Amino acid sequence: MTDKEINEFIKNSTIEDLKDYFNKLIERLNESSKRNDKLSLLMGILIVSYFIIDKNSVSNINLGIISINDMSIAKILIPLIFAFVLLIFATLNAHRAKITKNIKIIGQSLYNLKEDPLADSYYPNSFLRLIMPFSYLEELNSKYMKNGKFGCLTLFMTIPLYPIIALPFIFEFIALRKMILNDWSNGVFEKIITILTIWIILISIVYYIKLLSTSINENK
Repeated sequence: MTDKEINEFIKNSTIEDLKDYFNKLIERLNESSKRNDKLSLLMGILIVSYFIIDKNSVSNINLGIISINDMSIAKILIPLIFAFVLLIFATLNAHRAKITKNIKIIGQSLYNLKEDPLADSYYPNSFLRLIMPFSYLEELNSKYMKNGKFGCLTLFMTIPLYPIIALPFIFEFIALRKMILNDWSNGVFEKIITILTIWIILISIVYYIKLLSTSINENK
C-alpha cells in the first residue's frame, strides 16, 4: 500500500481492526524472516557444492529419485539455480521492506508513537523494534543513520556486512566467467543456461538497487 492508502486505512478503521491487521503484519514479517534464513542457508550450500564439484571431489550426486552422474551438467546448472534463489531472496526482501514500512506507520498510530523519542508519547519509537523480528540492518538504520547520511560509526559497524552482501554476486561472477570461457562453445544448451543466469542476476541487482534507494530516501 502507498502512504496515502495506509493513512486512509488508519482513518477508516477501528482500533480492533488496526490491532488485527498489525498482528497479521508481524506474523508475515516473522514468516518472511524464517524464509530469509532458509534461502541464505540454501545459497551457502549451493556455493559450497559448486566448488566441491569444481575441484572434482565428487563423481556423482544421488538425491533419491534423482541421480546426476555428469558433474559438468551440475556445475552449469548450479549458477542458474543460485541466480533464481537470489532473485527470490531479493523479491522477498523487497516485500519485507513494505511490510516493515506498514508496521511502522500503523504501529505509530496504534501505540501513539512519535518519530522523535523525546516527544510527548506513551512509548519511545524503539518500542516497535522490540516486537518485530530482529534485524541487524534495522538496528543500524535506527541507531546510526540519520537524515539519509552514513556516519563514521555506521560505516565501521557495516564493514563486516559488505563481503557478505557481495558474496553472491562474486560467486556468480566467478561461475559465469568459467561458463563463458569453458562451456559457451559447447552447444546451445550451455548458451541458454548462461544467458538465463545473467538475465536473472541483472533483475536481482535492480531489486537491490531499488531497496537501497528506498531505504536512503525514507531516512532523508
